[in-house]
Amino acid sequence: MLLALLLFLFLHSFIISCEFVFASEGKGARILFIHIPKTGGESIKNSLREVKGFTFWQHRAYKWDEYVENEVENSVSLPKNLILEHHTKTKPISQIQDDLVKLKNLWDRRGLTHFEFIVVREPIKLHESLYSWCSKKLINKRKISLPKLWHNIVPCTMPNFMSSYLEDGRWGCGGQHKARNLTQSCDIPRVKFWLNEFEIYDLSELSKLRKDLNEKIIVGKQGKNSLIKPFSRANGSRILDESRYAKKGLSELSSINCGYSKYAQHKINSDLNKFSNDASNGSSRVKKLRDLHVSCDTLLYDEIRLGL
Repeated sequence: MLLALLLFLFLHSFIISCEFVFASEGKGARILFIHIPKTGGESIKNSLREVKGFTFWQHRAYKWDEYVENEVENSVSLPKNLILEHHTKTKPISQIQDDLVKLKNLWDRRGLTHFEFIVVREPIKLHESLYSWCSKKLINKRKISLPKLWHNIVPCTMPNFMSSYLEDGRWGCGGQHKARNLTQSCDIPRVKFWLNEFEIYDLSELSKLRKDLNEKIIVGKQGKNSLIKPFSRANGSRILDESRYAKKGLSELSSINCGYSKYAQHKINSDLNKFSNDASNGSSRVKKLRDLHVSCDTLLYDEIRLGL
């Protein structure tokens, strides 16, 4: 009698346990990647789209508002395990804060595992990379490569691109951004508020990001055979940065312009001979222009780094 009772209790517990495991395995997962340009996003995307058992949607493949509506309605059209890349130029992060809170609450109630992250980058390196991207088409077309010199980067890229991009999603190339007020106060707490719903990683921490994604999401849903592969560099610039010219005194070359013309290239060669190994007289002025150009981004980055 006692043996039969113990056997019944064991079988009952086993069935309940199996039902729990089955229910848990039936729940899906969400990974949301907010993509700030020039922060290693292409490398991250290349690895994320290869994860077995997950459907990957890049920002061009869906509309944010329609996606949120489908999540609210618990639409059967949504994949069970979904990785979303959201470029804020499609809808700025400043405008999706309420959606993020709503989505995370929905996912929690439905038992979905989820992970939201964003990658940031040291502002000076980010703006140098932005300049490379802005000049890429012209370089490919004209076969002319100009160095990343800050007196050229300043007028050819958008000031405080990282923080501005989070706010309005505007791209960072061209002289149309020169009229933007560089001396405006930086509302860092407001911008940081938009990032409250995310795990934040620096570009130098991609290995940690991969480890966290694998441990917190992938292994629990699909096992070790679906682990995210190491992130590898996707884009490389052929443009020399300013440090390569430091010994030649080319911190400032007054002839460079955003047109990437043959004339500008000729003047570089001329100035190489003119300056030789002497330091440029305008280097301190250029440094001030650079620091002002990335002032808000630097404040934001430093604040974020304190919390990493």
